[in-house]
Amino acid sequence: FFISQCQVHRKQKTAIKESLGVKGLIVLYVGRLLDAKGIPDLIEAFEHVVKHQHATLMLVGDGPDMERYKAMCRERGLTSVHFAGFRPQEELPQYYGIADVFVFPTRSDPWGLVLNEAMCAGLPVICSTAAGAAIDLVRTGHNGLLQEPGDIEAIVRHLSILLSDDKLRHRMGANSREIIAAFSPERMAQGLSEAVLNMQHQGYANIQNE
Repeated sequence: FFISQCQVHRKQKTAIKESLGVKGLIVLYVGRLLDAKGIPDLIEAFEHVVKHQHATLMLVGDGPDMERYKAMCRERGLTSVHFAGFRPQEELPQYYGIADVFVFPTRSDPWGLVLNEAMCAGLPVICSTAAGAAIDLVRTGHNGLLQEPGDIEAIVRHLSILLSDDKLRHRMGANSREIIAAFSPERMAQGLSEAVLNMQHQGYANIQNE
């Protein structure tokens, strides 16, 4: 769903950006707007980056801290931060489709399914090591870049690198799609089946040994 729909929206990227009133390269975050997700870190990092890059930070999602983040942006004069609010699942491919870089700066997360979605969309990712998915999905320098939780300087560096290099973004995005192809429901079912069979064989072997 994400692969096919994001490709459709990417072909309409210019028109969609105009309809949303956003300009420049799009840095995307999707998820709850909470301190625990690293939103203050991302906004502060973007404040430094936007001084040198023509870009928009797109925050898709809602949460109890959203108004505080809006106030934070107003106080800092950040006019290129766009709060899209909550969007149902079927609308998310539009945002992934117009994005250039995906950032997941979470301070704590068991997995982070939005990484799967962003990689299906063919995006390079900047991800906190606190995301459970980071160790499986993000290969540093290949499809993304990692930062320690709360490391704002690292987010600034990573964004600066990716936003200034079109070829690198496209190459990493293609690598993201290739990596996530191995995480399909069919592959998961096959892995589970193999694990069960291995357990059965081991149990039989233990019985024989006894």
